[in-house]
Amino acid sequence: MSLAGKLVCALLSGGGYAEKVVVPAGQVLPVPQGVSLKDAAALPEVACTVWSTVFMMSRLSAGETFLVHGGPSGIGTFAIQIAKHQGAKVFVTAGSEEKLAVCKDLGADLCINYKTEDFVARVKEETGGKGMFFINVLMLSWIVLEQPIFRKT
Repeated sequence: MSLAGKLVCALLSGGGYAEKVVVPAGQVLPVPQGVSLKDAAALPEVACTVWSTVFMMSRLSAGETFLVHGGPSGIGTFAIQIAKHQGAKVFVTAGSEEKLAVCKDLGADLCINYKTEDFVARVKEETGGKGMFFINVLMLSWIVLEQPIFRKT
């Protein structure tokens, strides 16, 4: 597919604020219809980060449960949608009901307010004590990884 003459966005290592850049063709994406150039500028970074960590490195599969900390963040909102599209069950945490509503609208199956609820206990309850196979570590500290809800595969 030729992108000549079309609006594009790209993942590049430097020069993103320049008027013109040279980028390998494999790093260029068409700007989706209805998406502003400002919003499209974030798309390659977010998409590549989520896809590479969640699906390529961690191999999240359909039917698995996926926990997104910071669900309403840029990374989180993309992760919710793509994980749902790939058939995962998506749990999210956020610090307010308004933020959780955004996540629910994007398709999250379970929304947990970490300020008012123990997310570890809730995840254990929701999974029948089994815990989860996967966690999105993009938005959290390493300490959370020691919680007893995460199983080694």
